[in-house]
Amino acid sequence: MAFPDPTWARLGFMEPPDFHNSGHNIGVLIIDKMKPHHTIRHLGDRMKYVTVENDLTINCNNIAFQSSGEEDEEVGEHGLMTILTLSHQPFFLEGKTHVGLSPAANFIVLDHGAFREGEL
Repeated sequence: MAFPDPTWARLGFMEPPDFHNSGHNIGVLIIDKMKPHHTIRHLGDRMKYVTVENDLTINCNNIAFQSSGEEDEEVGEHGLMTILTLSHQPFFLEGKTHVGLSPAANFIVLDHGAFREGEL
């Protein structure tokens, strides 16, 4: 089985992003649902999950250290995959370095649950 090239290589970058500096002092806003997962613990306080309810109540949580619980597997999966594409820790596979595109950035995930149907 052939594994795909790292994301940074598929985007045309010549070398992998620096895990400690790429995205440093940059804020990235992701509009999506997100579920907690152990693979985002390295983000610590650099990731906030903001939810806006239908009554316009706003909650801001740090979900980097929350357990994934017994939620529906698909709910929040897209947001998790997005954040991992941007921030995952380096690993090596078949001689290639795989790392997130902006792993040193700060991330705000805005849950769009309060948007009306068809608004996005």
